[in-house]
Amino acid sequence: MSYFNQSFLIVWCIALLFFQGCTEENPDVSSEPVLNIQDVVTSLPGQRLQVSGLISDPAGIATVEIEYLDWSLDKVITLKETPTQYDFHYEFDVPGEAEVNSVHEFRLSATNQAGLSTTKTIQVSLSADNQAPQIVIASPSDGGTYIAGPDSEFTLAFEVNDPSNIAYVKVVGGGLLETIELADQSYSFSRDLDFSVAGVVTFQITAADAVGNLSTKTISVNVEESLTFPAMYLADIAEESALTSDVMGVPLPALSSTTEGEEGKVFTIKYYSPAANTEVRFVPQKSSFKPFVFGSTTPGELAISTDGAIDAIVLEEKGYYEISMNLITMTYTTTPYQPTDATFDFVQVVGTGVEIGGASTCASNADPATEQCWHFGSGKRLTKDPDNPYRFTGQMTLKDQGNGGSNGFILNSNDAGWSPFWRFDAVETSIAVQDGGTDYTFTADVYGVYHVVFDTHLNRIQVKK
Repeated sequence: MSYFNQSFLIVWCIALLFFQGCTEENPDVSSEPVLNIQDVVTSLPGQRLQVSGLISDPAGIATVEIEYLDWSLDKVITLKETPTQYDFHYEFDVPGEAEVNSVHEFRLSATNQAGLSTTKTIQVSLSADNQAPQIVIASPSDGGTYIAGPDSEFTLAFEVNDPSNIAYVKVVGGGLLETIELADQSYSFSRDLDFSVAGVVTFQITAADAVGNLSTKTISVNVEESLTFPAMYLADIAEESALTSDVMGVPLPALSSTTEGEEGKVFTIKYYSPAANTEVRFVPQKSSFKPFVFGSTTPGELAISTDGAIDAIVLEEKGYYEISMNLITMTYTTTPYQPTDATFDFVQVVGTGVEIGGASTCASNADPATEQCWHFGSGKRLTKDPDNPYRFTGQMTLKDQGNGGSNGFILNSNDAGWSPFWRFDAVETSIAVQDGGTDYTFTADVYGVYHVVFDTHLNRIQVKK
């Protein structure tokens, strides 16, 4: 081979390696990111705004940047896996000193892995209309369990309303990825869905109005191959509306068996029947009698309903029961028993934003003129049941104390010290944890007057209408 040919071959190989290296680091693509983000976002000074939408690019999205230097906002999000679709969601607190009715322009840009970018200007309007669209989900029940099969397991149905006109509704999950563009004040969605494989299905519904206000609701359902449930609850009420009007304890959680083959199929709960012929039912979804509710038409045999109506299991006598239900044999048992654990002379509520029988838990027992919240000396006692030394009841009012702190409460049985006390399970607040747990804190959505029942044997609390 001549010297010229050898030199040419070496130069050609170097150029080829250089070209390959460049193309690996910077793929040769012509696509640019598409930003499906609302054009206008509204908020008010001192409040939190959110910018959301879908960013897509077949070349893969590498980074997303949102910038408004006047408010010291310069956020770069680096995506490690360079997805072709990215559900963008960013929240930011509007400065309190910002001017009402002022308009600001944010810069949002996305860059794909080839270095190509798309930039969009988002208008932030600090207008009076900062009410997001209202999303009301009719079905399915959040947390409900459905059985997979050839027919429709459930209907995804919801309504959206907004007086400023709805700009779009987006539905993601369960095989759905739909964006419906609108210009109406109301919109109804209904879709029958079938599932052949068991698993958890999550739906996210997002709605934006004409001025950019955004709201999102997420629900999950369990699709099972047979009657197997991740949770089961005992409902001692007959009206479905009572399942969602309580603060805690309606319905009451049952325990699943841990024996192999019985998990999610056999459940047990201890319960106090406050009167003869108390009626109870079992529901695997916490907020509804649909799609499944269990009762009985024949003593000892479980009956199932999918339309929300079922005869109750009747506890014939007043007193404590251990109730078990078995979905393998479709049977149940109700076994009376008598507790033997120690009792307490009294139980009182300690906290902020709480009244018991009209008396505030922030009024000191030592000096009624002194406000002393979150103190055992200011606790207000519940009434001890004359027929049951483990049971304490009372009228409870939940409100805003207005002292700048969190509203909430615990229980204790000592007006000269903290212990013994009860706080609550962080996930299932109706479970009281003696000398442990977490404080129960509440917000404005539960303000109101309730009936409270606390059982020191069961370590269960109900705060219900």
